[in-house]
Amino acid sequence: ICDNSWISSEFVSIGKNVIIGMNSTILSFAIEQDNFILKKIIVDDNVLIGAKCVLLPGTIIKQGTKLSAHSYTNHNQILEENSIYKGHPAKLKENS
Repeated sequence: ICDNSWISSEFVSIGKNVIIGMNSTILSFAIEQDNFILKKIIVDDNVLIGAKCVLLPGTIIKQGTKLSAHSYTNHNQILEENSIYKGHPAKLKENS
């Protein structure tokens, strides 16, 4: 976990050999209009999260996946195993 990253203190599961780039944010909660959203985030083993990424509630990143720098996930987004994602919102770039 690199400098200046912020991870919610609850409802987050991070596997082994995970790299979280600097200034990334992992949020298991959000407030949208009058709604409070709280959903677990799961990051499996051998995942790389680039610098300045944001994971929103309900995100699941499966094993061996890379999320490119400056990318954001949507609520409840699932990033498939051994793939590369990038963008706002994160979209599949390629399977590795």
